[in-house]
Amino acid sequence: MLFLKNIIYGIILGVSNIIPGVSGGTIAVVLNIYDKIISSIASFSSIKKNFCFLISLGIGCITGVFLFSSIINYFLNNNLLSTSMLFIGIIVGSIPMIYIKCKSKFFNIKNIFIFSFFLLLMIIMSIFSMSNIKEEVIQNINLQISLKILLVSIISSICMIIPGISGSFIILLFGLYSTIIMAINQMNILILSLVVVGVLIGIIFGAKLIGYLLKRFMESTYSAILGLVIGSIFSMILEILTSSSIDIKMNLEFLIGIFLLIIGVFLSYFFSNYKVEK
Repeated sequence: MLFLKNIIYGIILGVSNIIPGVSGGTIAVVLNIYDKIISSIASFSSIKKNFCFLISLGIGCITGVFLFSSIINYFLNNNLLSTSMLFIGIIVGSIPMIYIKCKSKFFNIKNIFIFSFFLLLMIIMSIFSMSNIKEEVIQNINLQISLKILLVSIISSICMIIPGISGSFIILLFGLYSTIIMAINQMNILILSLVVVGVLIGIIFGAKLIGYLLKRFMESTYSAILGLVIGSIFSMILEILTSSSIDIKMNLEFLIGIFLLIIGVFLSYFFSNYKVEK
């Protein structure tokens, strides 16, 4: 039962990581498994101890990416408003739990500064992302392209485990999002192998960094995470407001979006209070 539950959590993480603007780290916080993930991959002994947890989560992630990449793309292309509102609701519902992690020392000058800095950073990144990012699907792979895919995969996976920052958004910024989504749909083994190697390197390195920060500076780290998470809401709202495919008016999709937003808040609250078993 626990193995199945972790697979379901992994599927949710996998789906979130292929949506630009949605942070897999934030969703892990919502699911209340973020700390466990970071501690599980912080060292070789931790990986060995939590092997079953990581394997079940990994199976779920891979399943989520391969089974839902086409579905998610369809909804983002055809129902961006309601889909985005669902994820905004999920993120909004996670804010109280993140605040609880740092509330004892949140209202001091240092942590307020950290919160404000990372909130502003997300807002600046969001505004930057609104510029037209043109990208072509890469089909011919050479050494230079291979190194680029590997490096971008490492960077995006480090960002992927930081709540508030979307790993797929980083891939989009570097112009590789369409290439990687196409590789998933067409099972391009060469490109996918480079992505997998890069993700593994990035996750291990990023987990060690985040694990160290959480251990030494927990309240300050969660103050930064809170700023990133709230900033990511701004990013998604800005995407909705600037999208040429969305006409915001009182219609059926808008009403469905409001309903999904409320559902997202309640789902987030439920998962945030559902403790993961050790």
